[in-house]
Order: sequence, then C-alpha cells, then structure tokens
Amino acid sequence: MANGNRQMLSYVASSETYVGRIKHTWNGGRGSTSNLDPPVDGLQCLHRVQPDFLTSNTDTNPARRYHRCPHRNTHDAELPPFQKACFLKLKNQKNLLEEQLKCKDIVEKQLNEKLQIKKNKLQQLKKKIEELERKNHDQNKRIEELEWKNHDKNKEIEELERKNHQQNKKLNFERKFAMVLLLCVFLAMFKEVCYDATVMVALVLL
Repeated sequence: MANGNRQMLSYVASSETYVGRIKHTWNGGRGSTSNLDPPVDGLQCLHRVQPDFLTSNTDTNPARRYHRCPHRNTHDAELPPFQKACFLKLKNQKNLLEEQLKCKDIVEKQLNEKLQIKKNKLQQLKKKIEELERKNHDQNKRIEELEWKNHDKNKEIEELERKNHQQNKKLNFERKFAMVLLLCVFLAMFKEVCYDATVMVALVLL
C-alpha cells in the first residue's frame, strides 16, 4: 500500500492547513475505512485531485492511515443486482460464521480455563485427602503403640498383683505360725506353773 501511494501520489506542495472533510466508505461491514483525519492540503494524486485520507478499520490492518485516489480503477464490471445481493449475503454469512467461530473459540477458552481451575481444585483436594490419610495412618500407629504399652502395663500390674498376693499369703502364714508358737509357749509355761503348784501343794500336805 505504501509503495502504491508513492507511485500514485506526487507531492506538489505541503502546508500546515487541513481541510475538515469526513468521508466514509463501507467494505462489507467488517472491513470499513473512514478518513477520520483531515487530508493534507496540496497533496494530489496523478489525476491532479486531492486523495482521500483514510484510516483503516479492517481486522488485518487496523488504525493505519493512508491515502487513496478517488478514481479507483476496477478490473471487472459491476455485478448485476441479484448477483451482488447473493454475494453480499454469502459474505455476511461468512462473516457471521467467522464471528460464531470466534465466539466458539472464546467459549472454548473460557471452558478450558474453568476446567483447569477445576483440575487445580481437584488436585488440591487430592493433596488434602492424602495429607489427612497420612495423619490418620500416623494416628492409628500411635493408637496401636499406646495399646501395646497399655497391654504391657496391664501385664506388669497383673504380675505385681500376683506377687502381692503371694506376699500376703506368706505374711498370713508367718502371722499364724507366730500365733501358734506363742500359744504353745504360753501353754508350756502354764503347764510348768501348774506342775510347780501341784508339787508345792503336795509338800504342804505331807
């Protein structure tokens, strides 16, 4: 486009004045151009007329300003009204399909983002579940260790109770033996006293 402008345009004079002329051309809806900026005074094309100063609004070349000769040469004759209407209809359908495809791509991108968010949340939940399972496993191991310790303590208590029972039996036996021994000593002493008393009574009687 720039090379074509250099070939078609000759700079006769340049000044700082602008002509406030606005012109719009339609290019099928999606690709439209408009000379939103005023043209440069003194700039002429090969037809010795002031070219249009346009700003591109097309998707392929947006917001780019350029000059265009008003006398555009066309290769083919203008289409009949019916063919022109069919062509514009097909072009509109094409543009609509492209817009729908863009919307579909946007929706697909949003769905992929949501899916990725769901996957991340699922991964976080899996990590939390694994962490809870690990803690639960550690707690179960701790409980088993405490149960084993409690079992050992119970065995120690049973052993102490058995020893205490044996000790009590031994003490009871020793206590009973001591009582019997004391009783025997008392009876022996009582018997000796009685014998001495009998002898003394016999001596007195004689």
